[in-house]
Amino acid sequence: MFAPIDQTWQLVRRLHAGGARMGILSNTNPTHWRIVTDGRWPILTECFEHAVLSYEARSMKPDRAIYEQAIDRAGVPAGEVFFVDDREDNIAGAIEAGLDAVVFRSAEGLERDLAERGWADQPSGGR
Repeated sequence: MFAPIDQTWQLVRRLHAGGARMGILSNTNPTHWRIVTDGRWPILTECFEHAVLSYEARSMKPDRAIYEQAIDRAGVPAGEVFFVDDREDNIAGAIEAGLDAVVFRSAEGLERDLAERGWADQPSGGR
């Protein structure tokens, strides 16, 4: 169910090193969350400041309530939250909630999306 994409993880590490604040918004359950954060993938606890999890939020993507919780946790206006997901219905829900959102297709595509938002070659130069 969870298959890391090395090029994407390299991008996440660069963003983190550049000072980007990142969080996870996941439709998950306690068992799955423990599995992915038990040390197998330390990037999840090292690079992501917040996690909004559906079982805790009592809401799931694409329901507006979970995005509102993520916005609140981020502590910035909705339009300043850049959201990435591989499902178009989740992106549609995020956009309805006011987030800047794109569908993940590839690490290269994500890098282009970030560059369009001012992150370019130096992640610390973006928002």
